[in-house]
Amino acid sequence: MLTILLTAAWLIIEPQSSKVLDVTTMPELHNETFSGSGCAGGSSGRRPESSNLSIVTVSLDQAEYALGAKFIFDVVLINTAKNTIAFPWNRPGDMVGVTTDSLVEAQVGLSTTDMTGRELHLTGVVLQGSSERPGSIESLAPGESVRLRFPGFVQVREGDTEALMSVGHRQVHVSATVALSPRRCEWTMTVRSEPIDVTLTRDR
Repeated sequence: MLTILLTAAWLIIEPQSSKVLDVTTMPELHNETFSGSGCAGGSSGRRPESSNLSIVTVSLDQAEYALGAKFIFDVVLINTAKNTIAFPWNRPGDMVGVTTDSLVEAQVGLSTTDMTGRELHLTGVVLQGSSERPGSIESLAPGESVRLRFPGFVQVREGDTEALMSVGHRQVHVSATVALSPRRCEWTMTVRSEPIDVTLTRDR
């Protein structure tokens, strides 16, 4: 049986997060991907980078993971804009019945690259909010930070395993991406974190 382990170590220095969204306490959903948002054409293609948000830190809850194992990752965001930003605060299942024009959506994911430089998606979570559902949108004031805590799975498609690593171990970079749509399917804010050095180990 194929096994991949992740080993990572880094120093984390971050501001105090004024707001925390812990998705691990919400009802379990299937592992989500960026193409699962329901937008026409999905989310393929690179979205423009935004200076309105900044990822301060990314961290994982353990140092080693087997392929397919569940893990917890934290992303700390800060609003670097001069205006308040509306950020979705619920899972998509909570938005059933609202009008699409009222939706605010965010997609948070982790990715790495294979040996050819091609990006591989590891895990992702979709958040939604609506002005029609009180409490489903949080306001981030200028300079305000938020910690997002998500469950995920360390996995790639079976056909991508060899492209990711053909030897027993390989050091890769893992980055987090946050994309925010203040209006349905209009992705005006996207930010990517600095990469974390991770060692992938493969049982043969």
